[in-house]
Amino acid sequence: MSASQAWHHHETKFLQDAVSMTMMADRKYFPTLTDVKNMYRNWVLQTKGSPNGEGMFDELEATI
Repeated sequence: MSASQAWHHHETKFLQDAVSMTMMADRKYFPTLTDVKNMYRNWVLQTKGSPNGEGMFDELEATI
C-alpha cells in the first residue's frame, strides 16, 4: 500500500462506528495524510536508503 492508500483504508475503518468517528479529531489516533506521508518517507529512507542523489550511490556501493 502507498501512504495515501493506507490513510484512506484507516479512514474507512474509523468511519464505521460512532465512537471511532470522535477519535478522528485527535491526531494521536488519526494522523493527517501529511503525517502519514512523512512517516512513510522516513521509513523508506531508513529501510531502503535514498531514492536518488549521492545517498543512492552510497547505498548501491554498500550493497555491491
